[in-house]
Amino acid sequence: MLSALLQTHVEDVFQDAAKRAFPALNADPAAFDRYWKQMKSWGNPSDVNIGNLFLQIGLPDVFSGLSWQRTTTADIKEKLGELNQVRNRIAHGNRDLTLNGNSYTLTLAKVVAFRNLAEKFGERFTDHVNTLIPAP
Repeated sequence: MLSALLQTHVEDVFQDAAKRAFPALNADPAAFDRYWKQMKSWGNPSDVNIGNLFLQIGLPDVFSGLSWQRTTTADIKEKLGELNQVRNRIAHGNRDLTLNGNSYTLTLAKVVAFRNLAEKFGERFTDHVNTLIPAP
């Protein structure tokens, strides 16, 4: 569920940023719909997939400078990657969870940590992207 929420949030932020990056898309809803149709299968919100999505609008590293108290940019990328791995294992019916090739047990504390990551990421990612691609 957290992964799906993050995916929707990232998509919303991306769509707004794409319209700022490419003003012609903002002026023509049909053109934007065609553009988004090609982008919408970008994948789950791993750090790599998010980075590749935002590269499409000219941001070589959308995470650059994104951090918060006791959480570096590298930490954010790592935790998003971990969440994506766990999500994929669960979604594809793997009984034995692994993370980075090692056995992994999902505990309540780990779920809370993922929830906290999603919350902080959601609070900060929109403003971060808005500083990278400001309104004209």
